[in-house]
Amino acid sequence: MSFDMSARKGPLRGRAAYEEDVRLNPTYDNGAPRPGWDELDEVVQWSWSRPLREERLAAQAEAGLS
Repeated sequence: MSFDMSARKGPLRGRAAYEEDVRLNPTYDNGAPRPGWDELDEVVQWSWSRPLREERLAAQAEAGLS
């Protein structure tokens, strides 16, 4: 499985981004199906819901916090 970051770019975050990524990569390398959003641990859902590192750095630079 190759991780496609395009699912996390743009307006897609959280559930929408994860579900798009699962649509693009429905199984793990071993062939096991990936779990649905509701089956994910709270920390994993949080990880999918937060802004990408590049977006956070850009916001910090814009605010003069870099």
